[in-house]
Amino acid sequence: MAHCQEPLESTDIGLRILSQPKSNEFPDTVFGFANAPALASVYYNYALRRARSDNAEFEVPILLGCVIAHEIGHLLLGPKAHSAEGIMQPRWQPREIQQATRGWLLFTSSQSKSMRIQVQARAKPKMAVAAANIDVAQEGVPTSVN
Repeated sequence: MAHCQEPLESTDIGLRILSQPKSNEFPDTVFGFANAPALASVYYNYALRRARSDNAEFEVPILLGCVIAHEIGHLLLGPKAHSAEGIMQPRWQPREIQQATRGWLLFTSSQSKSMRIQVQARAKPKMAVAAANIDVAQEGVPTSVN
């Protein structure tokens, strides 16, 4: 539990699933938001309400997963990363919800490539620290010879 209370670093990505906003600062068509560089927040009740409006509660985990992916996309691609197609569209219409339920609401190939690059860049500082820790640990380990 103590690890969860540590501040997020720029190499981390955190996710909060909230029931709903504390105030009416967002319209009910906003399912989440991202606070760069490391925290994505999504609203469960908004996904639930959308699924119920379609009379299809089975959509809730699908919608929630797509909203999570969208917000993490903002953390990796930037706040203005909306696109005309795919999961990074700013507004999802019934067509996009249908794509989501079929597993077709995806990142574009260029978005996917950019996110892979961003993840690798974020991982470099942690990988360097981990490598340094391994080197230090190995220096203190006695070697036995038979």
